[in-house]
Amino acid sequence: MKLIIACFLILIVVSCSSNNKQQKLIDTFFLKYEQKGVESAIEHVYSSNPFMQNEGTCQRDSITNMLNDLTKQLGKYEGHELLRKEQISKSLEIQSYLVKYERQPLRFNFILYHSMNKWRFQNFQYDSNITDEINLITDISWYH
Repeated sequence: MKLIIACFLILIVVSCSSNNKQQKLIDTFFLKYEQKGVESAIEHVYSSNPFMQNEGTCQRDSITNMLNDLTKQLGKYEGHELLRKEQISKSLEIQSYLVKYERQPLRFNFILYHSMNKWRFQNFQYDSNITDEINLITDISWYH
């Protein structure tokens, strides 16, 4: 009986530990975003994945510049909130966040992938069309 309980506890610890690793990537992204700005946060995304690093600085610089230009128009940063978190498989997770600004929110989407014995960012996207996320979550259709 003690062996069964011990195995069960080990499974819980391993499961929580694995989930913490991908969350730590996200938490570090937002910490860098808040303290050091867009460039540092985007660099964190690219540095987690050697294959994204090989894509060159052109794409990274473009994302950084466009996001910097957009956020300058939105006023003061007011924090972030998790909108959705989907575990697609043991090796793939998607997280979507509401990033709050004075003028309007943004949506940040992260795809996290487990490969080579570690979690890394596979993709990062942002947009200002929160309506799409609301429709997905609530099944509300907006009529124009």
